[in-house]
Amino acid sequence: MSQDPNGTDWYARQQGDRVWPEQPRTVLRPDDQSWRHPADPGPAPGPVEPAPHTPYEHAQPPGEPTTAWPPQFGAPQSGAPQPPPPQPQPPQPSGPPPGSVAWLQQHYPAPGDRPAPPPEAPYQPPQYPGQPQYPGQPPYPGQPQYPGQPGQPPFVEPVSAFAPRPPGASAPEPPVAAPAKTQKPVRVALLAGGATALVALVVIVAMLFGRPAGGAAGEQDPRPSDGAVRFLEAVGAGDSARALSLQQQQPKDRTLLTDAVLREARQRAPISQIRVTQETPTEVELTYRLGESEVRGRFVPAKQPDGSYKVERGTTTVQVTRPRSIPVLFNGVKLETNEVEAFPGAYEMSTGMANITFTDPQFTVSGPTSFPRLAPAVTLTDAGRKAMLDATRGALDGCMAAKEVNPQNCPQLVKLEPNQRPDNNTVRWELMEDPLVNQVPKLSINDDTTAELRLTVKARLTVTVLTDGRPGTVTGQEMTFPTRAVAPMTGSEVTARFVN
Repeated sequence: MSQDPNGTDWYARQQGDRVWPEQPRTVLRPDDQSWRHPADPGPAPGPVEPAPHTPYEHAQPPGEPTTAWPPQFGAPQSGAPQPPPPQPQPPQPSGPPPGSVAWLQQHYPAPGDRPAPPPEAPYQPPQYPGQPQYPGQPPYPGQPQYPGQPGQPPFVEPVSAFAPRPPGASAPEPPVAAPAKTQKPVRVALLAGGATALVALVVIVAMLFGRPAGGAAGEQDPRPSDGAVRFLEAVGAGDSARALSLQQQQPKDRTLLTDAVLREARQRAPISQIRVTQETPTEVELTYRLGESEVRGRFVPAKQPDGSYKVERGTTTVQVTRPRSIPVLFNGVKLETNEVEAFPGAYEMSTGMANITFTDPQFTVSGPTSFPRLAPAVTLTDAGRKAMLDATRGALDGCMAAKEVNPQNCPQLVKLEPNQRPDNNTVRWELMEDPLVNQVPKLSINDDTTAELRLTVKARLTVTVLTDGRPGTVTGQEMTFPTRAVAPMTGSEVTARFVN
């Protein structure tokens, strides 16, 4: 039997021998877990010292129910309607707690985000070791469940980010920001600006240096320059037939319009780097390299019924003032007239002879408007000059060996009196000095096929002369003979003679 604070059983004595049974008591302590709301964080685990147990007993009148003091929170009260006992809850599906970051990522994934992580274990209230349990303490009655309003989503109890996690549960993942949207308008604007700048740069380069012509024809809409570009490409490739097919007006003379002539032109100076510098419906100007030189050619475009373009005329007429007796060859082809058609390119005039050539043999044709007019001048080649000197020396040696006072085709010219008769067996010529030193033979003004050499021959003559039948001797008489050595240079062998 419990004792009162005074240690006396005075109330029992007042009631006689009647003793009331001891009732269970519930002490409300701050660390009691029965009254804590499930959403509130629990106390930190640690040793718990039991509160001092001070029983208070109150005698109850007869017929009254026994109550415990102080009253327990949630304990059944007499005379008040009691809520129904808690019903067993159906098992909850596994998954993260509603409202958590993992639950939001699982139900509302961001576009393009990684797959949601696997569902976490169901949430369990934390259990702390060492928490004393008190017998006879009724559980906290469950909250009554109220049906949801029509059209209203079920209530989801928020979960505190600082709520303690059950042992073994993984930490909630931090919020993952949705990927930033691609700045498509900005990117499109940047691309458009870059394209505009590139087009402007191409236009400026084309204006300064000309539009590159290689491959442009045929890839876009027909342009007036297409015919001129294709024509020059065919000429540069040595294809005379294709070049002629791209020309509207067909030339009558085709002496030089052959693949052989174009092949010679390409070996001398190939055509490259064709560029369009000016272009109108009536005229096209092209700049291209001819060997190491840059030339310009102007062409008149000729539009065809199918929309393509040719050139009105691609060749040009070359006028030549030919020498009277010297043949003229262009790139190895002999001319028969003074006017001839030629493709654009590099040409070299030649005579076809070893000893004679032209002083300015090379010329170019840049286009149909160049109209070259040529008056080639001839000269001796190095081989021709040497041949003339050698022939002159040979002729002079023969003259010095002659047994005559006045040998034929020689520089010696001795005047004799009518009563004088030389004895040819006694004639002896001796050359005093070499007349060919520093001499340069040239072609004759009157005949461009003949080389000439003006010189002075000095010699001594020894001869016996009969004067009126009486012999007399001339010994070592010095004589000077101005003369001119000439030799035709058209043959393979050169033979000189002297002309006084």
